[in-house]
Amino acid sequence: MLQTLQILFRLWASGDQSLSLSAFLMIREVASLLPDCLDLCLTKSYNTYLASTKLVNDRNIKHICFLINCLVELYSLYVQKSYERAVTSVEQLNAILRQASKTKEKVCHKAYIRTCMCT
Repeated sequence: MLQTLQILFRLWASGDQSLSLSAFLMIREVASLLPDCLDLCLTKSYNTYLASTKLVNDRNIKHICFLINCLVELYSLYVQKSYERAVTSVEQLNAILRQASKTKEKVCHKAYIRTCMCT
């Protein structure tokens, strides 16, 4: 199952519209039918999103917004689990931003910037 999910996440991030959508629908189905895989799907989808958005430009902004919409849908399946995962992510981001504010160079975390782009 893990190898299948790995492939699905790669296809989801590929940028090909129909392939990405098909892969996401399968990921959502796995997360819905196999609650034991939900945490893995939430974590892997978020990490895949971060890896896919290292470079933002006019060509890929539409796909990035698609990925964000997919994340929202996936995280909406089980609100309690998603809430726990979201709190952990916000805490990590808070620690990164707090550390960045202490440095002489003011550095914005790329994940924070990418998240704000499509909202």
